[in-house]
Amino acid sequence: MHDLSFSFHIMPFLLNRHDLYNEHSRSRTNNNLILIHHQFIPITKLDLFLFSLGLILNCFSYYSLTPALMVIIFYFFGYFLLNIPFISGYPEKQLFTRVYIILFLVSGVAAIYANQFNDVNQTLKDAGNFFYFSTVDISSLSLPEIYLITDGSLMVKIWGFIYNFFEYFGFSKEPYIGILFNILLNCFSGVVGIKIIRLLFGFDLYRFKKFTLFYSCTGIIWLISSTHLRDSLSFFLCNILLLSWVHCLTFFRFDFRLFFLLAVNLSALYLFPYIREEFLSVPLGFTFCAFASVLLSINSKSSDRSLRLIFLVFGLILSIVVFFVYFSSIIYTFNYVQGTYLGVALDSSSDNSLGMSLIVSQPLFIRIFLGSIYLILSPIPFWPGFQFELIMPLFKSFNAL
Repeated sequence: MHDLSFSFHIMPFLLNRHDLYNEHSRSRTNNNLILIHHQFIPITKLDLFLFSLGLILNCFSYYSLTPALMVIIFYFFGYFLLNIPFISGYPEKQLFTRVYIILFLVSGVAAIYANQFNDVNQTLKDAGNFFYFSTVDISSLSLPEIYLITDGSLMVKIWGFIYNFFEYFGFSKEPYIGILFNILLNCFSGVVGIKIIRLLFGFDLYRFKKFTLFYSCTGIIWLISSTHLRDSLSFFLCNILLLSWVHCLTFFRFDFRLFFLLAVNLSALYLFPYIREEFLSVPLGFTFCAFASVLLSINSKSSDRSLRLIFLVFGLILSIVVFFVYFSSIIYTFNYVQGTYLGVALDSSSDNSLGMSLIVSQPLFIRIFLGSIYLILSPIPFWPGFQFELIMPLFKSFNAL
């Protein structure tokens, strides 16, 4: 009985032998798949065509064959990680491969904009600054020291290590290295999404395929993957945070899941300010949503009602303590970010614009509610992004569609 219970809790993270056998049986007659070491790497003829197109665009844009070598190195490194227990699974590998190829193709389009069309959003501004600080020699500085120089000190530290690592082997510090790492992180964010689907719905091939399709065609994912922005790591860590909560709430027990949840959330409280200052509120937001979920799920017929009540009381006490400890930092961060963003918005928008009047100029709680909706639907209207000067507005318009 104990073994059965253990298998039930652990199986959503693993592809069991029955699932692997079914996938193997269905794929044996499919000539589009490639066999490597008796395991299927799920690459179709369409994937090969898109990958070849991405190679042409990237190599042409950078006038070098090095992107072709780097994209293979990053792919097989990611594929190696997908064979680690608790990460491995055929749907995970399928999503990883498809998303990796599409994002590499999109990065080729973005590279044309940056190198041939001189896209200032990529060569200057946030993306250009991030590339500059990632490639200058500040790796010896600590996170607090880098924090005083530029925003996103954790990303600067990580990307700087990657650039220095490849420079040690003779590669020059070119943007495609950091962009390929962006692509790798967003592929693993998709893998985390597959894990969440497993937890909520079990082994559901229909949902896996639909999620892979929608995720690979999302304009915002294209944007943060194909340019040298620093948002891929924050997106990945937020997905890990979400996975830890879903895992804990789906299989509600006082065991290692609870300790893993606490470790992830406390680590996030420490690391997120080094990603973006306003991200300090993200773990607290997840905690609030989780407690609301627990509260709504408690009823007299729940078999684990007492456990949920204990978790709720303990969590509320801990959250109150953490909130008061970080209260001044949270208020300062919100005020600082709001002031900075308001200044940028005033420079780029008119005072009577829809975004200024309904969102930016409103109090905090109204901004959170309306801003979240606007973020999903933006830009409004969507068609101004369809132009041939800047890639970021183009991807945002695709995302709105």
